[in-house]
Formats: sequence, structure tokens, C-alpha cells
Amino acid sequence: MCQIQKSETLKSLQRDHGIIGRFLRHFRRICLELEQNEDFHGDVDRLVAFIDSFIEEFHHQREEQVLFAHVQRTHPGESHLGRRLFHDHEDGRHYIEAMRAASSFATRELKASFLWNAMGYSSLSHDHLSYEERELYPHIAGLISDDADQELLEQMNDLFPDTEARLEQASLFVESLSHLGA
Repeated sequence: MCQIQKSETLKSLQRDHGIIGRFLRHFRRICLELEQNEDFHGDVDRLVAFIDSFIEEFHHQREEQVLFAHVQRTHPGESHLGRRLFHDHEDGRHYIEAMRAASSFATRELKASFLWNAMGYSSLSHDHLSYEERELYPHIAGLISDDADQELLEQMNDLFPDTEARLEQASLFVESLSHLGA
């Protein structure tokens, strides 16, 4: 992970990335176990619920509603920076919906559909995180003044006053996955 030196806003989002990256490693491992072991069903509803609550409703909203809204407002010539982000987020939402629809595993086809979409989501998310860490966040760090950085951090905290509790809960959940399917 690229270490952003100056922006507390980006450091906060990178903390999310650390949790998401650990989740994706467990998620992929669990999906491989699901594929190889007919008797193993994992707790896919909990996995999808984590994606919904932590990645979609928390992390992506902080990026979209605060960080990228700021970049679009203050640096309109840099609006191309968010295009891939929004496109990836939308593609991920399609994978999530398809996973949710197939999560019952009522048939072999549904299980296969879940796995196909889960692996697609995992791959997309891994590439997406890498892009943000290597290219996007370092570039944005140069666009954010110290004053704006403080405002953005406050906006994210206003949007989610329970940020620290969410991060702790997410970390504990991801840690609990190390025992699932192992």
C-alpha cells in the first residue's frame, strides 16, 4: 500500500483498504473452498452483508460523496479521475446483486452463478484497490490543500460519526473469516 504522507482523509480511506484487502483474500479462499467442497456452504449471506455494509454503504459512500465530490467541485479538469472509480463501483454493484440472487445455492447453477460473480467481484475489487493505491490516491493527495483535507475528514466523520466503531467491527469480522473453511 502506498503511504500517503499528508492527507488524513486519504489515510482514513486507506485504513478501509487494509480491511477490504484482507477481506478479499479470505473471500477468494472461501469461494475456492465452496467450489471444491460440495458439503461446504460457508456463510455467504454474511459475506455479502459485509460487502453491502462496509464496502458499499460505508467506504464507497465516503469516497463518492466526500472525496470525489470535492475533486469534481474544486478541480473540474480532473473529473476523469473519478470515472474509473464510479465505473468500477457500479460494476461491483452488479456482481453483488447477482451474488445475492444466487446465494441460496438451491441448485448447482445458482452455486456456480454465485461463485462466478464472487470471483469476478473479487478480481475487480483487487484491481480497483491497486489502482486507487498506486495511481489515484497519490495524484489526489497533490490536489488537496491542508484546509480542504481537514474539511473532508470532518465531512466523512459527519457522514459516519461511528467510523471507529465500524472499522473495529469490520476488522473483527474479517479476522473471524480466517477460521471459516480453513
